[in-house]
Amino acid sequence: MTRDWSVLLVHETPEPGPGSAAELVTALHALVARIRAADARSRWFFERHHRLDPVVALWTRTTGPARTGAVRETTARQHRIRVRPGDVDADPAALSGAALDLAEAGSELALHVLRDGGVPGTHQVRFCAAHLRRLIAPVAAPQRAAFLFQCWQTWSAALTPEQRVDLVRQADRHLDDVLADARSNDALHSWAAWPHYLEAVHAITAAAAPEAPPVNYLLFDHARRTHLRIGIPEPVQALAARTLRTALQHGIEVPDHARVELALEGARP
Repeated sequence: MTRDWSVLLVHETPEPGPGSAAELVTALHALVARIRAADARSRWFFERHHRLDPVVALWTRTTGPARTGAVRETTARQHRIRVRPGDVDADPAALSGAALDLAEAGSELALHVLRDGGVPGTHQVRFCAAHLRRLIAPVAAPQRAAFLFQCWQTWSAALTPEQRVDLVRQADRHLDDVLADARSNDALHSWAAWPHYLEAVHAITAAAAPEAPPVNYLLFDHARRTHLRIGIPEPVQALAARTLRTALQHGIEVPDHARVELALEGARP
């Protein structure tokens, strides 16, 4: 049976009544679970629609019946949720295999974190810094500071000079927390999805085909998109990258793949 890529826009109805971001997350999970149940070979990832937030754009590669059935069953159970075909200007088929694999891995992690309540605003810098510290393991050690500076520079580009200066001051205030997390590996223990996610990312980057974009770019783009899926804005990501870069200068270690697995054995089941 033919499979093709298609995008669905998932959002809440504007009608009065109780509703929350949790309802949107529940609908997204239900759509993915039903598509997978109907088509074991399906692929998927999601993005937050940059023009229509809080609309979620769910990309799926599956059969027409699997997609239609999932939409019908989900909207029948969740009356405040609307799902409609999208016209987002993107073509997943044009991406490299590694980029698609990372998009799916990042979406799996983001959906797990969101279903677990998301990342509180007070914890977002620590979360991003801990995530970035693990993501940069494949980046050559002499290039890591430059990689994080590029993250800082790009993710804070929309800010005014005054706002960027304020972020630099905030980075100094967050440094002790990031250093403590690096020593204890506590920042990510709350989510059981981490071991599988990190293993997947390492496998994808290690197996990236020569014609794929460079690993550093893949990780740069993947980090940003994963954080946005979770609901963490770019200025917070920039702040985390700046803080982590300073933490590296203080001598914190970047765990390799084997140490990552050991550090996450205590994640809750």
